[in-house]
Amino acid sequence: MTSDPFELAKKVTKKREWAGFKATLRFTDPATGTAINTEVRYGKMDIDPAFSAEGVEKLGPHGGKIRYQRGEWKTLEKQPDGTEVEITEDDIKYYQNGEDGSKSEVSPFDATKIWEISEQRSIDECALENEKALGTLIPREKIDEFGPDKEKGSSLYWIDGDSVALRTLADKLEKEKMALYFPHVFRKGLTIHLAAGYLVRIGGGMYMIMRTFGGTVVWTHPLTATAESITEEEKKVLVIAKPVLRRKKASGVQ
Repeated sequence: MTSDPFELAKKVTKKREWAGFKATLRFTDPATGTAINTEVRYGKMDIDPAFSAEGVEKLGPHGGKIRYQRGEWKTLEKQPDGTEVEITEDDIKYYQNGEDGSKSEVSPFDATKIWEISEQRSIDECALENEKALGTLIPREKIDEFGPDKEKGSSLYWIDGDSVALRTLADKLEKEKMALYFPHVFRKGLTIHLAAGYLVRIGGGMYMIMRTFGGTVVWTHPLTATAESITEEEKKVLVIAKPVLRRKKASGVQ
């Protein structure tokens, strides 16, 4: 054991936190005489997942690890001898890890076929029921609190159908400045998206769109640094329900 104070200092020194990328911001407004020339830093924002299946892993029918081969879009299972065999999506098994180290086979989430929206439903009651998504309405401005998946990013989708029914809904959303809010699963599995549906007016036309997000943005680096400048309304954070995978019944159980 060393008694060198410099050696001891090295051991207890914490790793320096990354401060972000550097850039220079220059802005001028001749009308007001405003001129800004300042150094800024920037970096990716963290996202707190809205819905997730925690502690669940996917394995092949023989207990091997799964790998997806892009291009040919094959699903492969690793064998004990190191080789891989092709399997189908239906062959994949899902296991949830217990606190005692045990594994229980569970069913994946079904692809969402029904969006059941209720204005009276609270955020924490939004969840998945088989092929149905239970959703609610949120203020349109709340969408700004959501951010993309770190890897996939946010995606935009059009919504089309009965023009009279959708126009009625669109008028309500526009008048009340609201948006649809619900979980959504595109394909059977564990990936659950946070979806928001709302109205957009472009070029004189009305469009219903759906945008998917990874979850709620973790807000950092505020320009107003004093606690007094943060209002009570800004401190409120949406509490998002986290669906639990349905456990499969044991063999023979009705």
